Amino acid sequence: MHVLFLAAHDFAGVISVLYNGINKYTEHKAHMVRWNDHPYGYKTEYRIQDLSLKKMQELWEWADVLHYNIFSRPAIPEGCSLKGKRVIGHCHGFNIRYKQDFREDVKRSLNSGLFSKVLLSTPDLLKFRIPGTDFDKYEYLPNAYPIDDERYSPVKNKRWDILRVANFPYNAQMKNTAAFLKACASLYKSGLRFDTLVLTAISHDSCLRLKSQCHMVFDSIAKKSDDHHFEAISLGVNGVESLTMGIPVMVKLDEEYALPRYLEMTREIGMKELPLVLVDEDTLEGILRYYLTNKEKLKERGEEGRIWVRKTHGNDIIAKRVIKIYEELLVQ
Repeated sequence: MHVLFLAAHDFAGVISVLYNGINKYTEHKAHMVRWNDHPYGYKTEYRIQDLSLKKMQELWEWADVLHYNIFSRPAIPEGCSLKGKRVIGHCHGFNIRYKQDFREDVKRSLNSGLFSKVLLSTPDLLKFRIPGTDFDKYEYLPNAYPIDDERYSPVKNKRWDILRVANFPYNAQMKNTAAFLKACASLYKSGLRFDTLVLTAISHDSCLRLKSQCHMVFDSIAKKSDDHHFEAISLGVNGVESLTMGIPVMVKLDEEYALPRYLEMTREIGMKELPLVLVDEDTLEGILRYYLTNKEKLKERGEEGRIWVRKTHGNDIIAKRVIKIYEELLVQ
């Protein structure tokens, strides 16, 4: 099977990791075309502006599956046809939660008959499926991480004398970084000593390096931002990456879709408890205090999270799962 990834906007690197996973852990072959160099340093195979029309047409003709990450209506190159192709739309959250004009673009794409399947990167996005579209086409596919990349492993030289808690938001308002900073300030005022780190808009490599030296990470607490209609109420890529390093993650989960699906995944891999640290604005400070004053519990929860994410989000597992989705579509 041949898969062509078309990555107009892949800020969190979801398409990049999936592309690498298919090439490394399956018998199938994938190519990837980006619209631009990745803003945070993920590797690029082809940039569309560097390709001749002939080369783009060759890649298109070669592909059995076209896998877009949806931002607005996908483009079809001149001289190319969808005949015999299966087309995947992959939503990472930004485009479903974003301003109404972008949601309308996505809705038109979904209703055009272009997409055979719509993959959602987090289960809470099932809640925000766009009215007037075919809900049966939506499916949750966990964000994968590269299991063979040492940058995602726990570091051996981490200091434990001073604990560090951190947040790495793409959108600080949507992630509710303010609630995190408020809790940290209150704890520090009470006499508890620890380091607080908030970073955004840095290279992915720098982000992983700094994250690896942290002891606990705040992912998000649901909050609507000025330009988003709906909250982020699920485990993001930041949270997945932190768990791979054995770092506990604080997050609020949607109780209708996200929490039940994560609990189901936990049971499927034989674990008794979901190893995420569930918080809201009222409980965040108290829970953070508990872990900052109980290093052994902090380490224990981190190790549980590392085991959980390996079995649920490893790119070897997710690559094989998405190949199965492609195969099911190709026989229809």
